[in-house]
Amino acid sequence: MELSSLISFATNASIPALIFIIWFLSYRQNNEQFLKQQEHTKALIEQIVQITRDNQQYIESLTGVLIRLETKIDNSAICPLTKERIK
Repeated sequence: MELSSLISFATNASIPALIFIIWFLSYRQNNEQFLKQQEHTKALIEQIVQITRDNQQYIESLTGVLIRLETKIDNSAICPLTKERIK
């Protein structure tokens, strides 16, 4: 519905028509705001998902390092330089 057709409708009609026009314009504005907010929320969710994926990869690499350290500690692996000093 065009704004000019709404105005011509209002001139031929009465107060209920004016109330309808005001409601329609406010509804349209609120709907546009809602759609913008929805797009913004979607972008934020995508950023959160990407951060979570990056964090998961970081945790996996740290876990690998800790497992290697644990294995070396359990096997009593000694640095070659330290072995020479002990002898």
